[in-house]
Amino acid sequence: MENDYTEYKKIAHRVQEILVCTDFDAPVVYFFCPQGELNVISGQLKSYKMLSNNQVNFLMSLDSGGSYHLIVPQDVIIRFSENLDDVLNATVKIYGVQPVIQDNSAQLIITSDKQLVIN
Repeated sequence: MENDYTEYKKIAHRVQEILVCTDFDAPVVYFFCPQGELNVISGQLKSYKMLSNNQVNFLMSLDSGGSYHLIVPQDVIIRFSENLDDVLNATVKIYGVQPVIQDNSAQLIITSDKQLVIN
C-alpha cells in the first residue's frame, strides 16, 4: 500500500505561503501576511538559459496568460533539482515577488527559496 501525502502537501504549501511574510530578525515575529501583501503568481517553466552571474533565467508561462522571465540563483534552484531539465514543464508558484521591467522584459527576480515552490 502506497502512502497518500496529499494533506501533508497542502499543509506544507500553506506553511510556505506564511513563511514568505515572516521576518525572523524582527523583535516580534508574526506568522501571517498583512492583508493584501502576499502576491502569488503561478505558471509553468518552459525553457531556461544560464546567466553569467550564477543565475538561471527561466521562461515562465503564466496560468492567467502571458509570460515572465523568472530569474533564480543557481543555489536556490538546485534545492529543487540538480538537473534543470527535470523542472521544465513543472508547475511553479512565486510568493511575494513583484514583477519588474528590466532589459525590456517583465521579470520576477527570486532572492530566497521561500519565494518559490516547484511541483
